[in-house]
Amino acid sequence: MTAHNVQNIRSKLKIMSLKRLLIPLISLVSIIALSAFVSLKGNDLPRRNNNVCKKLTGNVLVYIMWAETRESYSWTDYDLHTTLDSIRRATRWVEAKAAEQGVNLKIVLEDYRNDTLKSVYQSMKGMRRVMSKTEGIDIMNKWGDRVIRRASGFKTKEKYIAHLRDENHVESVALLFFVNNYFKSDFAFSVNTTSDVDVEYSVISSKNPVIIAQEILHLFGAPYLFPHFSSKDRKNKKNLQEFFPEDIMAERDKDIDLLGVGAISRYYLSWVDEIDARHEKMVESERERF
Repeated sequence: MTAHNVQNIRSKLKIMSLKRLLIPLISLVSIIALSAFVSLKGNDLPRRNNNVCKKLTGNVLVYIMWAETRESYSWTDYDLHTTLDSIRRATRWVEAKAAEQGVNLKIVLEDYRNDTLKSVYQSMKGMRRVMSKTEGIDIMNKWGDRVIRRASGFKTKEKYIAHLRDENHVESVALLFFVNNYFKSDFAFSVNTTSDVDVEYSVISSKNPVIIAQEILHLFGAPYLFPHFSSKDRKNKKNLQEFFPEDIMAERDKDIDLLGVGAISRYYLSWVDEIDARHEKMVESERERF
């Protein structure tokens, strides 16, 4: 065997060894990249400018679905009208706070009612208990789809919202399901606000304008600044509440006219483009479960 042949064999062996090293390395890098991508799914996407409710600016549709469940009461005309009054007060307050910041915001308010059907019954026992479970979000998403299907004929919330966007010529649609828990324990929560698995929406039983305004703002990215039942770390949320006492996202017991939209909420609503890095870290260190 000549020296030239020996050199060729050595070169080939080096190439084969290099390939053996590179292939696992490339595979590992691919897995890491895929894992990073997958980790952004579910409930880990940015709060700001995400999903259907992107920026709380321009023309926005707030759409109300009146629902009934196994545990709720039927919607009477009185209940509908008084709840609508509270919703109008909440949306007017949000528009006024946007105007104070020089933000152009026009909220169009519509609700689902027709001559034959005021509300939609869809069985759901204990929404708050459901949302305490691991599979709670999936159950609620399916519940919302069934309500939409019975009311409109559209198969999913996403398809119905696309229809509402086109029909009303708006970019963002805030979908709110209201159930009547009058004289029962109220609840309010928003789902899929940091997700792209399904559209975001709120489920509310309260007539309190503060709570209604909070859920609208939360759909557009403003984080809860108080210990909400969806909070992973209630102690951390308590600290946030003490840090931002006058922000509506931190308080539910004051009159709405005594509250404002604080700096951190304005950032997540896309009313301003800058945020104190310390504040952002405080909020992002605590994500809600849904």
